Amino acid sequence: MNRCLLRRRNVSRRTAAATRAQKQGTEFLLSGLLICQRCHSAYCGRRSPRTAGREPYVYYRCLGTDKYRQGGEAICDNASLNGSPLEEMVWADLCDLLRHPQRLQRELERRMAILGLARTFASAR
Repeated sequence: MNRCLLRRRNVSRRTAAATRAQKQGTEFLLSGLLICQRCHSAYCGRRSPRTAGREPYVYYRCLGTDKYRQGGEAICDNASLNGSPLEEMVWADLCDLLRHPQRLQRELERRMAILGLARTFASAR
């Protein structure tokens, strides 16, 4: 019995490792990084199925809308977000941030001030 369980566990590990090895980078850029303002759950990336006459596309959906994750009842009814324009907007903002690092510095100082850490940060420099 223990050998059977051990063998199953090893097969599961090999399968998971093979799946990870097949993927070339992250499939969904913002998965887990977007937070729903209504229920505070993460947004997870998904790919729509290919249907007749329509190519698959990426979208992000709130995990609070998944009934099976919430004991049979969804805790959120926020709509899914189309991934392409959202990812393009984030990339554009990131590129702008890299061109203007002082913007990042101001934001960091603002957030640290909110947390009461402004003096600690300034003295660590």
